[in-house]
Amino acid sequence: MSNTSTTNYSTIFLIEGILLFILGIIGIALPQLYTFSVELLLGAILLVSGIIQLFRCIKAPDAPTFFLTLLSGLVSAVVGALLLTYPVAGVITLTLLLTVFFFWDGFVKLLLAYQLRDTGLLSW
Repeated sequence: MSNTSTTNYSTIFLIEGILLFILGIIGIALPQLYTFSVELLLGAILLVSGIIQLFRCIKAPDAPTFFLTLLSGLVSAVVGALLLTYPVAGVITLTLLLTVFFFWDGFVKLLLAYQLRDTGLLSW
């Protein structure tokens, strides 16, 4: 690797590191701002994704995946619109969903670890 490309990469990493550090400080100082920003971003992504899926259904009404794509598009668009319309309720809902997900995922991992203890693949 040449010295020039190393210098370019280190400059990019330096700028990226400084920006991420500043964003981290802002996130610690203003967690509500970050929470609502993520919620609104997720809502926008879901809304756009749903609209794209619905347009794909319009373009290919005879596709074998039409019904599932239509259903998925409608759900994505509606959930995205709801998150954008009711951001406070969206934050609470996302928090509860993530809490349930992490609890369930942890529980399943504990069950898997318990099942694997007799296989010799996992040592306690």
